[in-house]
Amino acid sequence: MSKLTTYVLIAILVILTVGIGYFIFQNQKLIKNLNTEQRLDTSYQSPSPIKSPEEQPKNSPSQPSSKQLTLEETREAITTYTNLKKHEGLIPFMVKPNISVVLYASECCQPMTPVDATKQLDYINEGIPFDFNQTTDRVKNLKAKNPQLENTYIGISKDKEYLIAYTLDNNNLISKFEMSVSWKLYSL
Repeated sequence: MSKLTTYVLIAILVILTVGIGYFIFQNQKLIKNLNTEQRLDTSYQSPSPIKSPEEQPKNSPSQPSSKQLTLEETREAITTYTNLKKHEGLIPFMVKPNISVVLYASECCQPMTPVDATKQLDYINEGIPFDFNQTTDRVKNLKAKNPQLENTYIGISKDKEYLIAYTLDNNNLISKFEMSVSWKLYSL
């Protein structure tokens, strides 16, 4: 072989070795990140309360403790965190380890961890703010005509047609939520 061919082969070998090393390094970083996310999903720790009054929203619900939540506490948290687009604030108010998520008229979604479920709530962000008044004729009518909504806490977009319906269990924790781009889909 000529010297030129030898140098070219050595250069290719060095480039391949560096490339393989780089991909192995990136793979290890990815595995580390995935393991960290899985630990967060299974053992979520609620963030410490915001200390400064200017950072804490008015009428912000308190984080649940080990005591039994009241219906009012959970509903206040739902209303506040949904309308602030701070869906992760709802995690302590959800059942563990999985919550049911339904995107109406689609095949989405399977039961998922509270952390993953809050990511699905981004679907309704375009409809914010929501009105959670359960005494409106529209909400009463939706509950009467749709058995799956009968025992839910419904929010309807003030500016658009989006709907979000939270189902609470006996401990006043969110066990399921159903979302729709339009409340009118339930009236068909």
